[in-house]
Amino acid sequence: MRLAHHSYIDSVIGGSRIAITAGRKESEAAHVEDAVVRAESAPGDSIAEDSISEGSISEGSISEGSISEGSGSASSDASRSATLIYNPKAGGGGGPEPETLQEMLSEAGYEPSYRATEAPEELDAIFRESQGLIVVAGGDGTFREVVRRLYGKERPVTLLPLGTANNAARSLGIQGSLGQVVAGLQQPQKVHLDVAKARGPWGEEFVLEGAGLGMFANILSAYRPDVGKSLVRAVTAAVNTFGDNPVRCRVELDGERMDGEYLLLEVMNMRAIGPRLQLAPDADPTDGLLDVVLVKYENRDAWLAYFRGLMTSGLSDLPSVEVKRGRKLKVNWRASAFHVDGQTLCEDARESETKTFSALIEVIPGALEVWLPSSTEGQ
Repeated sequence: MRLAHHSYIDSVIGGSRIAITAGRKESEAAHVEDAVVRAESAPGDSIAEDSISEGSISEGSISEGSISEGSGSASSDASRSATLIYNPKAGGGGGPEPETLQEMLSEAGYEPSYRATEAPEELDAIFRESQGLIVVAGGDGTFREVVRRLYGKERPVTLLPLGTANNAARSLGIQGSLGQVVAGLQQPQKVHLDVAKARGPWGEEFVLEGAGLGMFANILSAYRPDVGKSLVRAVTAAVNTFGDNPVRCRVELDGERMDGEYLLLEVMNMRAIGPRLQLAPDADPTDGLLDVVLVKYENRDAWLAYFRGLMTSGLSDLPSVEVKRGRKLKVNWRASAFHVDGQTLCEDARESETKTFSALIEVIPGALEVWLPSSTEGQ
């Protein structure tokens, strides 16, 4: 089974330089990559009525206990210590110089110093050796690398959006110029961010934005983002993928069962995923719930409308779209790859018309304290 890693926002931090700024004194450019989507395919066999069973994935496989009681202590209002994680290549580069960010943080009441790291693995030592607020200056890829290391630990994080899509920042309501965002951290609004875990044939994987199967997962699989970004390959992958068969699946969301043939199924923590595909415009990553988006396959004439809806906030208003909320989702499916954020998983499932695959996705509510600028409006 091949696990292909994808970073559609940042050029994954590995290989690029991330500036680390540590201090002791108390603490957008955005664009959308377009794609053309067309398809035609015929429905296949349905999954057997008893395809989801309690034995397929153990009930206790994901639990609050899976969060480690990490080292470090929560920052108080009396402490202004900060550590800056900076990806200068976020959003295609052209962001501020590290010295500029240092000055801005100083004006907001912090006293930063500067050093750099080459790879995400080096962040672990940085977090162990530092204290106080973690300031992430970068895009969704950089933010994900930080959150996956710190969730469940008593360490607050904030985000300065410098990426292309900035899905996490938009979902948290962070807006305004970089200067306005930093200035707003003088009196931060503190919230608790949800994350999720996805367990399946690949093992267990951390989820920040969303996970799912069908259209988006298959495009990622065909696109092969691990070999680099290419608009031509993206469009080709989209066109070719829409010839796939519908995804036949049975879903159980907090005990409620649904089954059918779908164009896609996405379990969303953030409002958008990938190149700002707004699959769940009403999602709130601090409410302790996941938004489950199911797009029915039957209405083929509406595929163009689906595509337009992805780039706006109107997807949930389309007649073949169901949006439900819950904490735990089990799914059995055939004929689709699976994705977690920008990673494609279980790619062999895309070619399988007869074998059934299973996954369990569960929210971990309030897993990380996030400081938002005081000027940030609510979701």
